[in-house]
Amino acid sequence: MRSDPLESEVVSDGRLIVEWMKNLASQNNFKISNSIYGEFVLTNKKVTQNVGSVYGIWVKLNSTEKDELWNDILKINSKKNITDKENFLPIVEKWYPLYWGKDINPGSRIRAHANKPKGTSSLDLPKYKSLKKITVIYGNILVEKYYDFEKLLHSKYIPLLGDRRRGNTSKMIIIMN
Repeated sequence: MRSDPLESEVVSDGRLIVEWMKNLASQNNFKISNSIYGEFVLTNKKVTQNVGSVYGIWVKLNSTEKDELWNDILKINSKKNITDKENFLPIVEKWYPLYWGKDINPGSRIRAHANKPKGTSSLDLPKYKSLKKITVIYGNILVEKYYDFEKLLHSKYIPLLGDRRRGNTSKMIIIMN
């Protein structure tokens, strides 16, 4: 297990991810916000806002559940970030990073990953049978330079799923910093 930003009491919901990400952001000089604000100009349709949303999806696994998830992913997904199961490491206690992402609207991508709506790419988490038997949590923080903070998460705490390349950024809403 790693010695990282949060190793104290473990809660069984997304607050764990939120507190862990806030600590990591603070330690790396990312400004965290508790609100979103911005401006728009009607003549050019430009919208700006102060922060973006960065989120994590974690799973709590014992060794059997870890094996089941690993085997499930081998059958379904060729885009895993970790090629050796022994390198899939917990962040806090038995909580493992499944995915890191960013979005300008908190919650919208989480819903997409959990429900696989038509017309958007997502993890399509319901297709993994092993995930239906375990606790999956998510947490979301508002942070300046959300693009860079997501990059930090991907580089230091490699998630099992998703693509490690940088995802798209909004062309409709511009983050001020």
